Amino acid sequence: MSTGPWLNVLVDVPGQPSEFTYRVPSEWDVAPGDLVSVPLGPGLVGGIVLEILDALPPDLTPAQIRPIAEIIHPRFFQPSYWQFLERT
Repeated sequence: MSTGPWLNVLVDVPGQPSEFTYRVPSEWDVAPGDLVSVPLGPGLVGGIVLEILDALPPDLTPAQIRPIAEIIHPRFFQPSYWQFLERT
């Protein structure tokens, strides 16, 4: 069973809860502000990495977590802009 790191990802799906947890494949370097493609239901959707989590939320198990599918654009939001967004 693969372990973290885990990601909190804001997905682009109207009418759904907006944040989901995903796993990072071990060989990938992912950071907050990256644009990613993630599995949701039977398809893939776009999302923005909000934060990297050290531990899973208590209501989830590792078996429930799917890995991100692709990094579409690394560092889409520059660190200084991302810090500004987090403060606002």
